[in-house]
Amino acid sequence: MQTGRQLRKLFVLIVTACAPGDATQLWLDFQERLCDDLRHELQRQPWRLENPPEERVYDFGLYLIERLVEDAGLTMQRVNLPRSIGHSEQYNPQNPLIMEQLQLQNDQPPDAVELHHNQLNNEQLAAFDNIYHSVGTKVAHFS
Repeated sequence: MQTGRQLRKLFVLIVTACAPGDATQLWLDFQERLCDDLRHELQRQPWRLENPPEERVYDFGLYLIERLVEDAGLTMQRVNLPRSIGHSEQYNPQNPLIMEQLQLQNDQPPDAVELHHNQLNNEQLAAFDNIYHSVGTKVAHFS
């Protein structure tokens, strides 16, 4: 039996060297087998996603396939495959700052934002709201 990692390598070989008629349909037909090892991977450090949805697992699979396609000197567009729609920087274990932030985020209880937000005094709350609004609208305006 082949593992997802081995199948992804074979899949990339097929789409880069053999030019199948419909690479996207090939992906859709076999994405479950191509990604059969990734749910466990996303449940491990540093992501620690307790029960990642299928879409997240398949998106991670596309990200890994894209890395292999790029290693072959091609792009996902060139081999007629969709790109990962998730935040690929989250999947890149070589970016320690992002991995650290993800780890910190995963360590927070679900109600941490509400808990800490309720502990702010009026001045802190005004500053928080101003910063949050500026980031959300991408317009920096601090008084």
